[in-house]
Amino acid sequence: MSFKEKMEQIDPAAEKLIVLSQEDIDRIHKALLYMLEKLDEFCTKNHVEWTLAGGSILGAVRHKGFIPWDDDADVHMTREAFNKFRQAFYDKPMEGFLLKCPGDPGYLYHYPKLYLIDSIFRELQSNDKNPNNLFIDIFPLENTYRSGWKRRIHGFQCNFYALAVSSLRIDACKETLLAYTKHSPEAHRAVKTRCLQSSLFKFRSLTSWLKGADRCFSKVKDKNSSLIVIPSGAQHYFGELYGRKQMTERKYVPFENTMLPIPKDAEGILRQRYGNNFMDLPPVSRRAKHAILEYKVTERQ
Repeated sequence: MSFKEKMEQIDPAAEKLIVLSQEDIDRIHKALLYMLEKLDEFCTKNHVEWTLAGGSILGAVRHKGFIPWDDDADVHMTREAFNKFRQAFYDKPMEGFLLKCPGDPGYLYHYPKLYLIDSIFRELQSNDKNPNNLFIDIFPLENTYRSGWKRRIHGFQCNFYALAVSSLRIDACKETLLAYTKHSPEAHRAVKTRCLQSSLFKFRSLTSWLKGADRCFSKVKDKNSSLIVIPSGAQHYFGELYGRKQMTERKYVPFENTMLPIPKDAEGILRQRYGNNFMDLPPVSRRAKHAILEYKVTERQ
């Protein structure tokens, strides 16, 4: 069982966590939709191409919007597009938003996040140095090698960095994680194990590891290879290899009450990621339930 799966077995009532109601999730969806619309507006103005990613693509195709029980939003940009986006943001930031990237002081993650400043969304993996606001995950699409053996070496390097930063992130959040898993033995042991594992990587700071991870992920400069990869993705390097055109050609589709971009071959991507039955709703028992420490969003129509 993975660390994530063990954490999902936490008993929220015993740990005194907030379990989001459907009303809470609907409120979060409105805030996330506002964020996505502002992102699209900013990207259009600055000639940056992006698409929805992961579960947000599934939501667009299957639900014409958010997955009803999900509380997040994911987007893709090519590394080149993200660099352009980041520079445009630094030159003239989106009002009310904060962009954090790997290697920023205090930041915990190996992929960028766009935060909504007038919100609170504090998860178990959190501390006081990292922003605790509602966010959009940004997963850069990276170039990869044409050579299979070079790609394999690069994949192992990227996965090693992902393991290091994950272990150090858990250690950086251990105070909160251990406090809120006291009544969940499997999760509590998993946190302690990962904290122990993190000692192997403490010869460098988490910030230094994150800078190294970002360099490793983005080091291939071949913009014309047939494949593209998302080393920071949930299925790690070898589970996140896609055709370049499959991921970069896009179309706008209905999403809630607006239109947002997804890859043109969204169905092919979803089959690869979720299997041929991706349009089938999972049983209620398999739908993710998110327990958090604190949340607050401004009401938006």
